[in-house]
Amino acid sequence: MFSYVFMKILEMRPRSYDRRMDKVSKGRVRAFKESVAREIREGSLVLEIGCGTGELASLLMERDCIVEGFDLNPSMVEVSKERIAAENLENRFKVKEMRIE
Repeated sequence: MFSYVFMKILEMRPRSYDRRMDKVSKGRVRAFKESVAREIREGSLVLEIGCGTGELASLLMERDCIVEGFDLNPSMVEVSKERIAAENLENRFKVKEMRIE
């Protein structure tokens, strides 16, 4: 329960979410995402449920993957869209605000 509440608190500042999660987890969250990205075959089409800020999607796109993601939190989706624009990846990462149902 505590970790869920803590994560929700961090989500209130989505632009610093990844940096703060990395700090709190002593790099384990980022290392886990990198490990997941290495397991996905290059060039794959990936559906990311709960894509957050798009950090994992960005790692996957380094492996020539095409990513479609969604997240419930509109602020996190906005940060993902900013990342897409900044990295000029509109053709390789589509993100939507929506629930899993």
